[in-house]
Amino acid sequence: MVVDDLFEDMKDGVKLLALLEVLSEQKLPCEQGRRVKRIHAVANIGTALKFLEGRKIEELTSNLPQLQSLSSSASSVDSMVSTETASPPSKRKVTTKIQGNAKKTLLKWVQHTAGKQIGIEVKDFGKSWRTGLAFHSVIHAIRPELVDLEKVKSRSNRENLEDAFTIAETQLGIPRLLDPEDVDVDKPDEKSIMTYVAQFLTQYPDTHGAGCDGQETEDESVTQKKGDYCFKVLLGSANGLFDWHIQLDKSLPAPLGTIGAWLYRAEVALREEITIQQVHEETANTIQRKLEQHKDLLQNTDAHKRAFHEIYQTRSVNGIPMPPDQLEDMAERFHFVSSASELHLMKMEFLELKYRLLSLLVLAESKLKSWIIKYGRRESVELLLQNYISFIENSKFFEQYEVTYQILKQTAEMYVKADGSVEEAENVMKFMNETTAQWRNLSVEVRSVRSMLEEVISNWDRYGDTVASLQAWLEDAEKMLSQSENAKKDFFRNLPHWIQQHTAMNDAGNFLIETCDEIVSRDLKQQLLLLNGRWRELFMEVKQYARADEVDRMKKEYIDYTTTLSGFATEAHRKLSEPLDVSLINVKLLIQDLEDIEKRVPVMDAQYKMITKTAHLIAKESPQEEANEMFTTMSRLKEQLSKVKECYSPLLSEAQQLSVPLEELETQITSFYDSLGKINEIMSVLEHEAQSSSLFKQKHQELLVCQESCKKILALVEKGSQSVQKLVTLSPVLKNWDHTKLQRQTADVRHAFQNMIKKTGEWKKHVEANSRLMKKFEESRAELEKVLRVAQEGLEEKGDPEELLRKHTEFFSQLDQRVLNAFLKACDELTDILPEQEQQGLQEAVRKLHKQWKDLQGEAPYHLLHLKIAVEKNRFSAAVEECRAELERETKLVPQEGSEKIIKEHRVFFSDKGPHHLCEKRLQLIEELCVKLPVRDPVRDTSGACHMALKELKASIDSTYMMLIDDPDKWKDYTSRFSEFSSWVSAKEAGLKKIKDEAINSANHDEVKHVVDEIRNDITKRGETLSWLKSRLKHLIDVSSENEAQKRGDELAELSSSFKALVALLSEVEKMLSNFGECVQYKEIVKSSLEELMDGSQESQEQAEKILDTENLFEAQQLLLHHQVESPPYSPQHTLMRDGEQVLRLAMEKEKEKERELVGWFQVLGNSVLRSF
Repeated sequence: MVVDDLFEDMKDGVKLLALLEVLSEQKLPCEQGRRVKRIHAVANIGTALKFLEGRKIEELTSNLPQLQSLSSSASSVDSMVSTETASPPSKRKVTTKIQGNAKKTLLKWVQHTAGKQIGIEVKDFGKSWRTGLAFHSVIHAIRPELVDLEKVKSRSNRENLEDAFTIAETQLGIPRLLDPEDVDVDKPDEKSIMTYVAQFLTQYPDTHGAGCDGQETEDESVTQKKGDYCFKVLLGSANGLFDWHIQLDKSLPAPLGTIGAWLYRAEVALREEITIQQVHEETANTIQRKLEQHKDLLQNTDAHKRAFHEIYQTRSVNGIPMPPDQLEDMAERFHFVSSASELHLMKMEFLELKYRLLSLLVLAESKLKSWIIKYGRRESVELLLQNYISFIENSKFFEQYEVTYQILKQTAEMYVKADGSVEEAENVMKFMNETTAQWRNLSVEVRSVRSMLEEVISNWDRYGDTVASLQAWLEDAEKMLSQSENAKKDFFRNLPHWIQQHTAMNDAGNFLIETCDEIVSRDLKQQLLLLNGRWRELFMEVKQYARADEVDRMKKEYIDYTTTLSGFATEAHRKLSEPLDVSLINVKLLIQDLEDIEKRVPVMDAQYKMITKTAHLIAKESPQEEANEMFTTMSRLKEQLSKVKECYSPLLSEAQQLSVPLEELETQITSFYDSLGKINEIMSVLEHEAQSSSLFKQKHQELLVCQESCKKILALVEKGSQSVQKLVTLSPVLKNWDHTKLQRQTADVRHAFQNMIKKTGEWKKHVEANSRLMKKFEESRAELEKVLRVAQEGLEEKGDPEELLRKHTEFFSQLDQRVLNAFLKACDELTDILPEQEQQGLQEAVRKLHKQWKDLQGEAPYHLLHLKIAVEKNRFSAAVEECRAELERETKLVPQEGSEKIIKEHRVFFSDKGPHHLCEKRLQLIEELCVKLPVRDPVRDTSGACHMALKELKASIDSTYMMLIDDPDKWKDYTSRFSEFSSWVSAKEAGLKKIKDEAINSANHDEVKHVVDEIRNDITKRGETLSWLKSRLKHLIDVSSENEAQKRGDELAELSSSFKALVALLSEVEKMLSNFGECVQYKEIVKSSLEELMDGSQESQEQAEKILDTENLFEAQQLLLHHQVESPPYSPQHTLMRDGEQVLRLAMEKEKEKERELVGWFQVLGNSVLRSF
């Protein structure tokens, strides 16, 4: 960091704290970021001032009372809310719960004091304050005259914030911790706003009470009381908050009151501090008791939580509503207890084990101090050793410590992982590392205590034993000083042993003087001083007797060495002078002996020099005669050693030179006999092996190679033997060596070679005699094996059955018996010349090939049958697949081309000459072929499989055909026209019946006639439709089921009948209309006639009325005839009467059932006539 401007760079406190960290070498908390706000700067300055105060540096801070007040105010509220905003819920301590309530209570204070009175909504300490209205509302609640709320609502955010901070600083004395740009952002810093707002509550705590006294009533709810109480709690301590919780929870009805009391106890347990005592064991026991208590208390967490959850869901207890705020508060407390309890118990377990481990360390250190003191007498040291064994080994102290340490290590890892605090993790790891290092050093010292105690006891034992024995010997030795020379010499013979005892006593005494306390050391020094004085006086008198044993020892060494030297010289002379047969093994043994002599000569020289010195020493203390004898012996040994030195070296050199050609010669002879043995092995193999085999050829080639090798080796052997004999003859050192054995060995090699040549020559003649027959046999055998191999390959060949059938039929038809006969004949000829042991193998091979031939002849017919069946099966399968493909094609094309066309194609494809009938023929052929196969032949089941396939095919054909037959698509056009035609017939029939049933008058006659004419025209066209339906039905019947065809035929017949009936009905209606028309015409005629007769007689009128008034047609006819007879002839009237008669005649021809209708028409006509009159 670089400081350019002292004020600008230091005002946010970051660099100031960094400077203090460097100077003090301590880590200080610091608020920093990209943009440090004023509240963070104030908090940093406060931290720096507190640090300086703690270091007694008052000169720097005495002139800054306002800044101190400001920083303390900011930091006090900041400490209450920092953990709430920075720590996750699962890691909060007990203070976090209080801080969470402080934030909640502060928000309630703002809502009740400012928001509720002015009508604004403050939900949090973030965006709710961005506009500045909330700050003005808090100021208005304290001093209403300072704020114009209407003006505030009309200004911008920055203006409101600047005005609020200025008023609070100048009028209310609230330090300006914030700037407008700190709050007018998307996410304002809640911590900064809470710290700033808390100053209003700190300096004006009675604002809420003053504003609410007049508004409270006797019916105020529990929630309102709790809110008022929370405001007081914010200004109180943490203990006050807990006391308020227990009092408030106890007032709740059961079981919520019981749950609240338990919750209070749990919170108290979680915030309970551990008292560290001077004795670690007592601290560990205290923690253990509290841990058990807390476990018993917290084990009911889940049960209470479930019970509370049920109450929280219903918001009531036994129907009594509970305050929502209090339930929310208890829910938060439950969350804290459940999340913090596990970490709390882990910490308690860690602390218990920690102090257990510390108590073991302290105990080990105290014990070690009691063991590494200045020791006393042997008894006290034994007591210390017993105490050590009892404490360390019997109680297994090291195992106990290791178990405790491992459990602590696991618990520490779990605790650090659950806590998540870096600082706590560093503290735990620091403790574990320090403890490990301390125990490493302490355990080494403790383990060394036993060896030290045991060594002290051992020195006490050795000192006591040596002192006692030495004192006794000194008394006896002092008495022996007055005895004879021989007696003294015999007594003091073991003086070196007592010298050692004296030395051991002094060593043990000096060790004890160094390790024991002052009193014991003084006693030991006095005792040693007395004993050493007596020893010194005695030793000066008898020290010469200490060499008696040494002289005896030197004499014994002299005798042993002279005996060894004499034996070595004698044995060496024998090996150097005895004769030797020339051979590699004899020469090597001699070389080994000479090399052994060469190695022992220096040793013998050294021994000779030593024994010479020993002899001179002995001679000084021996008689002259004995000394002369010793010197004579030494001269003789020296002469013998000189002769050995002169002879062994040239002999060793000559022997080593001779060993090289001997070794080569031995190698060649060995190689010769190896090749000879290999030739014998090859001969034995060739005698039992057929000449045509590859092995025979290989062995024969090896035989030739071995023969050539033996010839070359023989030449080398003879040459090497001559060379060795020449060396032995010319050497002066080796002239007594005998080379007869070498010559005999060479002759044996030559004789063996000649025998091998003779034996192989005889074998070659025998082989050449049998080679022709063997060749003939091998050729016939190869031909037969080739035929059998080709046949076997044919039987195993896979591929197109039809192609295989053609090829295999041709092959097996040309199979010739003469191949087998030629092989058998060659075999018989070869058997006559083969030895009996080879004949069995040959016969076995012949039987095997003969059996293969018979098996081939037996399998060939069935193989051809299999191929025929496979060919027919493939053809059958192809036909089946063709049919299935056709069925699939028909199924796919039905929706596109219609079932009628597909049915025709289906009938054509599956006709008598179709593929499925061909399948039946092929199946019949397959069955005939399968019958010829053996019963157990699996191919015999092919007919059954084909039969099932054909059966399934037929079922598929039938089902497809039925599907096509039942397909309604082909009837679509027919049904449509049929329905249309049927509807038309029904409609027209109903219309005609209606026309027939209703009365026809002059008004509707023309309309009815037009309708009838249209029907007549339509009938002609509809007749064509009926003909089409009949023709179409005839075609559809061929592609439909019998039931469908019968049903459709009946429907069409019925429709045809209905059409005929319609035509008949139409004719009737047409006739009826025709008659009505004639009646109308007749009416006109009558009307005109009557008009002419208007002036006629009354009688005619009456007569006419009478005629018209008749009840039936017959009477009217009679009256009309009578009138014609009576009336005078008159042309118009006569015409009228004639026409009327004609009408009557036509009416009588009508059917009887139409009589009434015609009469009615006639009556209408008469009435009309009358009205016209």
